[in-house]
Amino acid sequence: MKGEVRVLLVMVLFAHTAFGQIVNVQGLMNEPIRVKKYEDISGSAYLYEDWQKGDVFDRSGKIYKNLLLRYDIYKDVWELNQEGQIYLLGRDLYTQFVIRGIDTEKQKGYERTFKAGYNQIEGFSPKDCFEVLADGKITLLKKHVIKFINEVTSNYGTATEVKRFQPSVKYFLLAGERATEVKLNQKSLREAAAVDSDFSNFLNKENSKIKSEADLTDLISNYNR
Repeated sequence: MKGEVRVLLVMVLFAHTAFGQIVNVQGLMNEPIRVKKYEDISGSAYLYEDWQKGDVFDRSGKIYKNLLLRYDIYKDVWELNQEGQIYLLGRDLYTQFVIRGIDTEKQKGYERTFKAGYNQIEGFSPKDCFEVLADGKITLLKKHVIKFINEVTSNYGTATEVKRFQPSVKYFLLAGERATEVKLNQKSLREAAAVDSDFSNFLNKENSKIKSEADLTDLISNYNR
């Protein structure tokens, strides 16, 4: 009897994964969301409010393609919309996410990659998810962070409670097992580059000005070529 149950479970899993779906079987640690979140809070907890097409990689390397995904930055979890049922994807199981869409301001498509599993970044766990801006000899990571702020303001003797989400980002350079936080300015970058002589020499030759995320991403990408 137990053997038959195992065979049935395998068949169910195969049927779903063959069509690029993640099935919510007990033990896969995908939690259904049954309540509406974040009511009466200004701002957004999400990278994008709408669902994005994308792929999910589990820790064994299996790819689940063309899913509807949404990144809850505040809780640092990914949500899956599967035929109208919303799941929280287990952080122990899934290590990479790729989302695709159209940037309406720039009028062009984008593809953004997020990974977990980094154990050398102080203050974060290997389960925490980082956006990969550049990868190679030096990896440039972006950590999206959202804090919940609950304030009480007073106006003409009337107290008002204000709840809001406050977004921020951090950038890290990874060289081997060393991770260094870097800011979007030349001084910070040169201080971070001191840990790698090749990169430091590259900076001296390039003499690039770093004023934006795009500047930093281009610089690291050029070094990695």
